[in-house]
Parts: sequence; structure tokens; C-alpha cells
Amino acid sequence: MATSNVFNIGNDVVLPGSGYPSLAAFTIPVTAGLVGAFFLGDGLAMATKNWAAGGADASVVGAPVEVAGGLQMDSANHLELPIPESLNATVVLCARVPQANGAALFGNSTGAANPGLAVYAGAAASNASFVVGKAGNTRTFAPLTGNDIANGSTLAIRVPATGACKTYDYEAGLSEVAGNADARELNGLGNYRLGAIPGAGFNEPGFVNSLFVFNQAKSDTQIAALMKHLHDYAVSVGFAVAA
Repeated sequence: MATSNVFNIGNDVVLPGSGYPSLAAFTIPVTAGLVGAFFLGDGLAMATKNWAAGGADASVVGAPVEVAGGLQMDSANHLELPIPESLNATVVLCARVPQANGAALFGNSTGAANPGLAVYAGAAASNASFVVGKAGNTRTFAPLTGNDIANGSTLAIRVPATGACKTYDYEAGLSEVAGNADARELNGLGNYRLGAIPGAGFNEPGFVNSLFVFNQAKSDTQIAALMKHLHDYAVSVGFAVAA
């Protein structure tokens, strides 16, 4: 069933009693190029709905577990997103990974064979990392130093078709220019997943609250507004994030 985008429909709108997420999710601050908008803090049934205009809904793999303010997911229990990899991209998500876990949060990477684009946290690592496929089937790694993914973070990565990527952490006020400036290459495996990646490893549970995906490389100002939006939504539904 098609989903209508209700986030920017004007004033004095009367909504039904169900079928939409918490009000804190409304009025996404940037919508140009938005291909995925998912709010997982209102239960599994609502989590699959894609609130990007014209976007298809996600499908459930296995049995993600509802937790306070989000879903617990892993390699066997996650969301398949109907969103292909793009040369220009911006990904914004709010998530948490216990330090003992090696959890994938988003992407379509299988490792060296299909680098693609992915967000993950290695086992015993307190910071999130990103991998981005580059020309010649190479990849660039981008750990976000000082990030506290173990206690919850609102993260973002800007991926331009050419030039270096940039990563962000809203709660810690961090940003880093990441990796090499080689041109992008679409070398991931299939569409994106949320709560998992198709590659082996990083199979332990992670906790995800929300996600935006764009097929454009957004500005610092736009990314700051998008991160604040997801941070505020997370707090409103009781998803723990770092102070």
C-alpha cells in the first residue's frame, strides 16, 4: 500500500488517530533529494513506513525486537530498504551499539569485494565507523574519533561523487573530513539495509531509532538541521543518546 508524506502538508490539518509516528517526527527540515525517512521509535509496524515523498516502504527480515524508542536488529533481523546506492549521498541516523558488539547499522557493503556505503561499529569500539566505495573497487574507511556510539549517537555522513567525505556526530559536536578524495563508484551489493549489511561480520545486535537517506550531498547547515531533528525525535520517544 502506498504511503502519503504527511510531514509538510500545511497548517490546520486534522490527522486520524493512528497510522503516523510521534509528532516530533513531523516537518522534516530538508526534503530535496530525500529518498528514505524512517522512524523506528513508534513500533515495528510504523518502522517500515517510508515518509519520503513517493518512497516505497521497507520490508522486514526475521523478527526485529521493539525496544525503548527503537528496534534491536542484527544480520538475521533487520529492515530491507528499497533504496539503491547513489554516487552522491547523505545518510543521517540515530543509533546505539553496546561496546561488546560488532554491529552493522546501515548499508550495502560486503567488505573488500563490494565496499558500497555502510555505517557500523566494530567489536569493543566506542566509536562509529563508515566505509565508502571509491573508484577501482577500492574503499575509504572513516572512524569518527571521539564519537560515543555505545551510549547513543545521531550520526551523519556526506558522500560527494568526487572529493572526500565528511562525518558528523550531533551530541558530541564533532565533524571530520574523512578518507581520500578519489571519485565514488557504485560497488555495493544491492539495496541498502537498516540494522545490518549483507557482508559477513558485524552480526551482533544494534539499536536504531531513525534514519534519513538522500541521493544528494547536503551542506553542513542542512546536515546540522537533520541531525537535530532525529536527535529530538529520539529523545521524544525515550531512545537513549549520549549527553
